[in-house]
Order: sequence, then structure tokens, then C-alpha cells
Amino acid sequence: MIMSSKLILHCFALLIMLAIFLPLSSCDVINYTCRKTPNFQLCTSILRSNPKSGGTDVTGLGLIMVGSLESKANSALQTIKLLLKTEPHLKIPLTQCIKKYSFILKYDVTEAFEALRLGDPKFGEDSMNDSAMVVQECEDGFKHCTSPISNVNKDAHDISAVAAAIIRLLL
Repeated sequence: MIMSSKLILHCFALLIMLAIFLPLSSCDVINYTCRKTPNFQLCTSILRSNPKSGGTDVTGLGLIMVGSLESKANSALQTIKLLLKTEPHLKIPLTQCIKKYSFILKYDVTEAFEALRLGDPKFGEDSMNDSAMVVQECEDGFKHCTSPISNVNKDAHDISAVAAAIIRLLL
């Protein structure tokens, strides 16, 4: 009877230790990974806000970051479409940005997801680097006026750069 009480006590202690240290280890993976990116704050903010990041590996963190870019690009498209109605004098650069964000969603995000799922991270890194470049091209299209989507473009660029850095860790 004493032996089973000690066994129960040890099992209980082990469960408590696991409950305390497992969440810390996922934070360690996030911290370790994000320290290797160009924007630690953005990286940790996005990953910690996603409940799927708690028990995942670097590939999973990469998938989460690519998903974040996908959300940002979809949001950018909605914002740009609204601006087309209120800022008709910006029709040309806004229309170009629609094409660029649509390209990011159709090609770059899709390819990055597929590359990570298939274990071929080089194509994922290239796709995220390309999306950062495409977002910059959108911003550069406003060379004769002030861009009404500079913050959106900066966010999408920075997320792309962080995603590329995370994926690069898998090479």
C-alpha cells in the first residue's frame, strides 16, 4: 500500500513538472527561432498569438508565419479595393498593387505552404523572399504621391522577411 502511494505521488509530481516545463519549451522554440529572424518582436508577437504554435516545431512555425502573410495579403486586397472607390486619382498604382498581392496569394504563399509540407524548404524561402520584393514593388508604385498603404506594405514585407528567415532554418 505504501508503494502504490509513493508511485501515485511520483506520477503526480511528474505531471506537475510536465505542465510547467512543456509550455516553457515551446516558448524556447519560439524565442530561439525568432532570434534568428530580422524582426524578433514581430515574430514572437505573431507566433505567440497563434494557439497552434505551442506544440509545434520550426516547420510548424514557418507554416504559421506563411499563414500570417496570407491573412495580411487578403486584408491588403480588401483595403486596396476600398481605396479604389475613395481615391480614384490613385487608380493606376492601386490596381498594380492588387495584381501584386494577388500574385503573392496565388503563387508565393501557395508555393511556400507546399514547400514546407513536402519538406523542400528552399522553394519556400525563395517564395517568401519574392513576396517581400513584390510588396516593395507595390510601395514603389507610389513614387509620384504618398502611398495610402505604406503601413500595410511594411507589415507584409516584414512578415515575408520573417517567414523566409524561419524557413531558412530548415535548410
